[in-house]
Amino acid sequence: LPAACDIIATSIMYVGLTLTSASTYQMLRGSVVIFTGVFSWIFLKRKQRLYHWCAFTCVFGGAMTVGLASALNEPATVAVSTGLGNGLVVLSQLFTASQMVLEERFVSGHKVPALQAVGWEGVWGLCG
Repeated sequence: LPAACDIIATSIMYVGLTLTSASTYQMLRGSVVIFTGVFSWIFLKRKQRLYHWCAFTCVFGGAMTVGLASALNEPATVAVSTGLGNGLVVLSQLFTASQMVLEERFVSGHKVPALQAVGWEGVWGLCG
């Protein structure tokens, strides 16, 4: 399941990259912080402190500023595809966050070293 999330996220992300600028793409990838934090709170029952929510708000504000600025600085015909590209990049971060939370859920409670978990992820990714 995490490997499927990775494939979906990567595919959507690179389609979005073809429709937006590389700098906007990199900035919007930071939105994964928001989604991972919220998904950890919902699905893993992790307590998010006030400073976490403040950080999520700052990241959201930055992503909105960059996304809107990139779309508004383009001619109307290009702005639609840029907005779509930005939306696809953010959508892909939902799948990336899902992958991270799923991996955390699968690995927590097991005494698996981090490097071994990454190795197994690669092995199963090759098989799938």
